[in-house]
Amino acid sequence: MRAVILIALLSICSFAYTQTNFKFITSEKSDIRTISDSIALNAKRIYEYNKEGISDDNINYYIISYKNVKDSLDKINVFFNIKMIGANTALEKKGEPQYTFYGVAGRFLDLYPFWLKYINPESNAEEITLRGKASHKIDDIIFKLSEDKGIWKLKTVLARNN
Repeated sequence: MRAVILIALLSICSFAYTQTNFKFITSEKSDIRTISDSIALNAKRIYEYNKEGISDDNINYYIISYKNVKDSLDKINVFFNIKMIGANTALEKKGEPQYTFYGVAGRFLDLYPFWLKYINPESNAEEITLRGKASHKIDDIIFKLSEDKGIWKLKTVLARNN
C-alpha cells in the first residue's frame, strides 16, 4: 500500500513539475533558449539550431530559428515579445529586456509533442486536429494551439484578472 501511495505522489509531483518548469516570461536569454530547444527537440522531425536575434521586421520580437536537417527550407521559428522594463526615453534609460513566449508555427506533428509534454498532458491529438484548435491555461497564461490554412500555431495570451 505504501508503494502505491508513493508512486501516486511521485506521479502527481512529476505532472506538476512538467507543467511548470519553463519560465514563459523571463529576463534571461537562457530561459527562452530552453523553451525553444524543447520545442525543436520534441518535434517529430529532426531540427537543428540555426540562429537567433531581434526580428528584422519588428524590433519587439526576438526569434530563435531551427532548420530541418533533411530539408533546409523547413524551419521552426520561435517568437518572443520583448518589453523593456524600466525604460524611460525622457531620462534616456534603455531598460532591461523581458522576454515573453509569444508563439511558434509549424506542422502539427512537430508542435504537438511539446504541447502534450509541457502544456496539456491530457490532450488528444485526434480531437485537436478534428476541432482545429485547443486551449489550456497554466497560471496566468492561456496557450492556444490552432490550425490556419494547413499551418499550426501555438500562441500565448496573458489571462486578464477580472
